[in-house]
Amino acid sequence: MSTVALAELAEQLGLGDHMILGRGEEKTGGRRKQALLADTCEALIAAIYLDGGLDPARNFLMREFQPGIEAARQPDYFGRDHKSRLQERLQAHGRPLPSYRVSGEIGPDHRKLFHVEVFVGDEMIAQGVGRTKKEAEQEGARLALEALGS
Repeated sequence: MSTVALAELAEQLGLGDHMILGRGEEKTGGRRKQALLADTCEALIAAIYLDGGLDPARNFLMREFQPGIEAARQPDYFGRDHKSRLQERLQAHGRPLPSYRVSGEIGPDHRKLFHVEVFVGDEMIAQGVGRTKKEAEQEGARLALEALGS
């Protein structure tokens, strides 16, 4: 399983709010760091396995990843990956790769909205909003493609 997928699941489950961190990690945003979130998610899966065995661990994984698995089975799945499409378009035109910056978070933890700015070089070309960072980045990339005429 990829770090990205595990970190996304950790964010959806709100695991960052339950991590015990040292002061340094706390100050540097450890609760939102992808590697720490992925490690925490792996630890949760391992705990389910150690406590209940293979079947409960498998059931947990299938339940949590089922929406993503179903989405990937749809014929237009890759057409919805706006970040990849934006990157390909920029590369085809010899432009720098896009970068994404979280410009804000609003709302309580269980209903947070992330605001992301999409940059190409030093130029901000779009802003996206979503319930997860990934969703906000995808929306920003979609709007960037529109702004670029795609």
